[in-house]
Amino acid sequence: MTELLNQMIITGYEFIETAKKMMKSCRLKDNKHRSKSRLVISFFINRAVELSESFILLIKENRLADSAILLRTLWEMGINTDYIFSDSQIKEINATKYLLNEYQSQIRLLVKNKEEFEAAGLNVKERIKEKQEKLKRAKAALIKEYKVDSWDWPSIFARAKDSKQWVIKQAYNQIYAHTSNIEHHDMSFGQNYVDEDKCEPSKEIRIGPLLRSEINLFMCRSILLVIMKMFNEEFSLKWEDVLKSLEEKHDNEYKEMRKNIKNGDGQ
Repeated sequence: MTELLNQMIITGYEFIETAKKMMKSCRLKDNKHRSKSRLVISFFINRAVELSESFILLIKENRLADSAILLRTLWEMGINTDYIFSDSQIKEINATKYLLNEYQSQIRLLVKNKEEFEAAGLNVKERIKEKQEKLKRAKAALIKEYKVDSWDWPSIFARAKDSKQWVIKQAYNQIYAHTSNIEHHDMSFGQNYVDEDKCEPSKEIRIGPLLRSEINLFMCRSILLVIMKMFNEEFSLKWEDVLKSLEEKHDNEYKEMRKNIKNGDGQ
């Protein structure tokens, strides 16, 4: 492990601990109002912290392909955060659409796998009813409160394309498309695991140039920062100075990483 990677991991844990303290300060805050946007961002930051912790553990073990799958998942959360909250005037509409589409997906899953879920002891009928009620309320809110009668959710490409944040656009090209090969076990990725001439497992697994520990850790922290900033803003937590200090450290390590890559160093 390089000195820079070790420092980036330490800073990564600073991000995580800061996010945990932010969540604690949110729970202690009085007179919070309920909203769909707050519900969504609360899920995102809690899950993003969990993913980031697991990601760093894999990076420390040099399990780059496995860590890339978690990075892809984290980026999907980042793109949803960016899309929902990029315009404060319609964030509640977007958050409601996000939840509505999630409810629809959950109902389809329950219906399709009804027998398997019931065999596992799940009360499918009750769960479907619960999701249908949530779906009904979400549709009613869109129509009555926001005068919106469409709940289409743009494709992930469209959401990335329209993003105003560099990290979201960059991550689509660098993370999402590339790691799809890993996620779906395409042979374009699988060729790193086999000796094609002998048609057998290779002695050593070859790692592609895009799977670099420092780069992927930088992207992980960048996406976590997007979510932390939005969480801070949504709940008016006043962690701006702390986040600014973390971002400065983050940017300085990025400059060092770029210099190392230029010089042929790093992992």
